[in-house]
Amino acid sequence: MPDTGLCAACVATTARLPAARVVAGRELRAAAVYEGAVRRVVLEAKTRGVTAPLAPAGRLWAPVLAATVRRVAASGTVPLVVAIPERRGLGSRGFSVPELLLRGAGCAVTPVLRWSRSTADQIGLGRAQRARNLDGAFGVRRRGVPSPEGRSVILVDDVVTTGATLRAGVAALERHGWTVGGITAFACAEPRGSDESATPRHTGMTFDPPGH
Repeated sequence: MPDTGLCAACVATTARLPAARVVAGRELRAAAVYEGAVRRVVLEAKTRGVTAPLAPAGRLWAPVLAATVRRVAASGTVPLVVAIPERRGLGSRGFSVPELLLRGAGCAVTPVLRWSRSTADQIGLGRAQRARNLDGAFGVRRRGVPSPEGRSVILVDDVVTTGATLRAGVAALERHGWTVGGITAFACAEPRGSDESATPRHTGMTFDPPGH
């Protein structure tokens, strides 16, 4: 495995909390701004297969996930964490970046969503192009998943940029009778434009990952 010098401590000491955003009519809370060490951890996993930092870095996500689960549970429904599936992850990488991050956060995932058609790579696409690219791209698994009755999905993704993937995931779930009670992400790109602005701050969290 390549040695990139990345570690969860680097992520924890440099990560900034992003401003809250609204995506698909729901408040999106993320653990960190998608920049610096946070960005490197995700990109090294996706492009070079460096997965060791993912689980310990995922602990940064744990407080955000826990708060979202508590809020959804307070509505009287059973929270069910559902991750956006990797587009090509399990086929070519042999692992799922969101699921490894969630494992580090101590969060179990239920595989409800599936890709129902192929899509173009999102890199380089604008907001409207991303939305068109993902329109109708998700379906819902019929076997091995619980009934949506009495349950409320918390939809999660590793990185959010324009929010198009989460919107498509929410639309697919609702189309198949699921209630989506919350959305969250490990990292979020800072929005462009003056309508979504705030001053992010350092998380102040520290980790003591193995070997560091």
